[in-house]
Amino acid sequence: GMDLIYGLPKQGQAHIENWERSLKQFNPHWVSLYPMAPVPWLAPYQEAYGEFKEPDHQEKAHMFMKAHELLSQLGQHHFGFGHYINESGKLYAPLKERTLFRSVSGLYPHPYDFTLSLGVGAISESQQGLHQNNRILEKFKHTILKKGVVSTERNHLFSTKEKTFLIFARKVLASKVLPHEDLENMEILGLIGEIPSHWLQNTENQLSERGVLFLKNILQKAEKSYFGL
Repeated sequence: GMDLIYGLPKQGQAHIENWERSLKQFNPHWVSLYPMAPVPWLAPYQEAYGEFKEPDHQEKAHMFMKAHELLSQLGQHHFGFGHYINESGKLYAPLKERTLFRSVSGLYPHPYDFTLSLGVGAISESQQGLHQNNRILEKFKHTILKKGVVSTERNHLFSTKEKTFLIFARKVLASKVLPHEDLENMEILGLIGEIPSHWLQNTENQLSERGVLFLKNILQKAEKSYFGL
């Protein structure tokens, strides 16, 4: 797999175009395309190395579309949330069969009830909640070597509503359909009326290619509606 980041300071569309050679050379089975996530509390340290101004929203959008077009031309199929799957990889069949499963730690060919992650800062997931290991290496090592237990950064138990929404979100991500029955049961049917018509293909609420690009936004809107945020 390969991770690509767009929206970096001083990055332009020419940099995105330069990815083509590496993508052709390595031909990754999957690609994760992420926008840069600013970390405000590190800004003072970064400023010591010079000015690091992010591209504006319009330029970042252009970068994303340029990257999306490039990946599509190279045979990478967009799964959603910035994940692209190559036809030559083992995840392509689950993608077409709509069984591909996304957990907090990555993509899998079918759903799992439990994911155990062992590294520094890694996040484990069960049907009941999440657990994150300590993100600081020295603390992580000290707790394991001196106390013989996993060094915990934080954990979270899912509420009943969180479990319901997580199942819904994963169903939508795998199938690219907004299930009418689920929307009705969750009392967020009105969400459909707020989605641009060209993001949906038909009356079955099947997402169009454009809709899949904005799947994260759709699910964020559904989450706010469901939890009354």
